[in-house]
Order: sequence, then structure tokens, then C-alpha cells
Amino acid sequence: MDSTQYNNPHGLGDKNNKSTAADLGKLSCVCMQDPIFRDLTSRRIYKCQGINVKGNEVKERNYSWWNNNELLGRGFNGVKTGWTPNAGSCHAASYEKDGLHLVIILIDCKDKKVRFVEAPKLTLWAVNRLNKFCEFFG
Repeated sequence: MDSTQYNNPHGLGDKNNKSTAADLGKLSCVCMQDPIFRDLTSRRIYKCQGINVKGNEVKERNYSWWNNNELLGRGFNGVKTGWTPNAGSCHAASYEKDGLHLVIILIDCKDKKVRFVEAPKLTLWAVNRLNKFCEFFG
């Protein structure tokens, strides 16, 4: 990931944070090899219990996270959606079917809905190209 720099762990709020689609694809591929990451990013909702500490007060708390990836369950099984002022609406999409695993990266989409239209289009294009490649060399 030679073209990536993160000045904080969450990637937000620092003008010097930067990356490329290629680097985000590499990161997504590595992350999807982790079973816990795969499980968490493939869920529509994730709930857990934790502890909230405020001063001397300690309370158990229920946490819930909702995944806004509209493609889950349609062959897509995760990674990340996001938005920043510099990158716009983005999506790192993971697609799996019949032993094929693809990662599609979209950066600076027109709006947040466009990424859920474009990711399946790019996936279909990639699958068709791979099929033609396999027929040619098969």
C-alpha cells in the first residue's frame, strides 16, 4: 500500500489521510481473509454488550451497529461503505459466487445510492471478462 497514508486509525478528520482504489482493494482482500472481519462485515446488524465508563460510574451497555451496505445477501458479503468530503461516497464491495471472490472499489460516487448500482455492474463486467479469459485459455 505504497500510495496510502493514514494519520489516525479511523481514516477520518485529517486532510493528510489518503489512499488509492488499488490500495483499498489490497487492504480489502487481506481483511476478508480474517474470519471475524468477514463475519462482522457480512451482517446487516451487529449487537454486543459492553461497559460504558463515565468518571467513577461503570454501566453495562448494549451496542448495535447497522450496516448500510444494500448489496448484502445478493452475492455481496461485505467490506465497507463510507463517505468523506475529499473521497465522496465510496464502497469497497466483496462478491463471492461459485468459488470466485472479487473485490470492487468505488471512490467519489455521485451520491450514496449510485455505489449500490455501480458495484453490481462492475462485478458483472468483471465476471464476464474472466469467463471470456477462461474460455480463451481454458
